[in-house]
Amino acid sequence: MDAIGVRATTDWRRAESGLRYRIAGTGAVVIELESGGVVIAESGRLVYRRGEVDWSRARGGRGFVREWLNRAQRRAAGMEARLSRYEGPGEVGFAPARPGEVSAVELRPRGAGVVCQAESLVAYEAGIQADVALTRRIRETGSRTTLAMIRLTGEGVAFLCAHGAAMPVELKMGQAVEAAWWAVAWYEATAEYRMLVTRGGGMSHDSRTPTAAIRGPGRIVLQGSGSRLP
Repeated sequence: MDAIGVRATTDWRRAESGLRYRIAGTGAVVIELESGGVVIAESGRLVYRRGEVDWSRARGGRGFVREWLNRAQRRAAGMEARLSRYEGPGEVGFAPARPGEVSAVELRPRGAGVVCQAESLVAYEAGIQADVALTRRIRETGSRTTLAMIRLTGEGVAFLCAHGAAMPVELKMGQAVEAAWWAVAWYEATAEYRMLVTRGGGMSHDSRTPTAAIRGPGRIVLQGSGSRLP
């Protein structure tokens, strides 16, 4: 699995799954769907669709995030209310929640998959299963939000965005990195992720500010901005 992914390119590429796509420098993702080809995205990510692309609401159940978190969690995290399903033939374009570097991450069967922030997920093929990995209410001075992490497994391409500048880090067995809670865009699920609360001598001046600790092996992608700037 290439968890760092293919970044911005104006050229069309074809994934191992057969999906044809390109990633613009602005972070927009353009996908060419063949007949029967399906991608899923949060409704607010859609920029345009043309040709005979059919739209429908993605149904819940196994393989999908149940109701894409509940309404209260979504509202707290500033996310849209539903997932949508787009089926070809035709062309469809998506944009990330905020400007950043979008990568195409190819997942393979029997692989560990990746875990990403919900806001980092732009779109993914229907052969990929999405499940809630973690939800955490973040309380900081004058601020409250919800961190939602989504686990992606299966086969196909997922388009993930690191908001601001992307900073890839590779961790070997036993190596670890600590980052601001909002700074982890996604990571390979072979790594171990846990939330910490700093208490003096930590990264944050606020002793109750949570941070994320990731221990290898695995690759992670940090981002220069997120749900909340420090």
